[in-house]
Amino acid sequence: MFNRFCFYILPQIQHNIQCLTLDPWSITSVLFIGNYPKLHKLTLINFKVEMANSIFCTNSSFVSIFQHQISNLVIMINGTSGYQYRWCLCSSMFVQISMKFTNLTHFQFDLINNCIYALELAGLPSQCYSSSIVHLNLKVKMFDDCLWLLNGHLSQLQTLVVHVEHIHNTSKIINNKVIYFKS
Repeated sequence: MFNRFCFYILPQIQHNIQCLTLDPWSITSVLFIGNYPKLHKLTLINFKVEMANSIFCTNSSFVSIFQHQISNLVIMINGTSGYQYRWCLCSSMFVQISMKFTNLTHFQFDLINNCIYALELAGLPSQCYSSSIVHLNLKVKMFDDCLWLLNGHLSQLQTLVVHVEHIHNTSKIINNKVIYFKS
């Protein structure tokens, strides 16, 4: 049934598809089987950190095909083991996506189902963030990471949804440059 969908139905409708929701088992078959000129929203669900990282790495064909086309991206990372390198992979992946996807306006980076990875963003260079992002939804490790996001790096940001894993007293003084948040 899935093969019939990929090889007979998708080629007939691929030019009209604007949104896709894919899991790890269907991504290769569906994304690389056709041309999707109207595709602007992509949702990836139930991905392990390593697989998602390989999709968004620098030399990925996925990135070269869709980096100027996707404006709405939802990535749902699912995993429970807590190796330190996976935290680094999540943060690295967030940076790669922010830098490479030039038309990205809505970005949801979800860490679900007891996934203990969280983004560590504080201290990253300002060029690691896309200035086109209007809506951002993510999980960060520390409150300082949240403050770092609000330090003027995301100049077009209108909506920020953040799950902060740990809130501790911060010794950092953040020069809040977010002049676009008005009451």
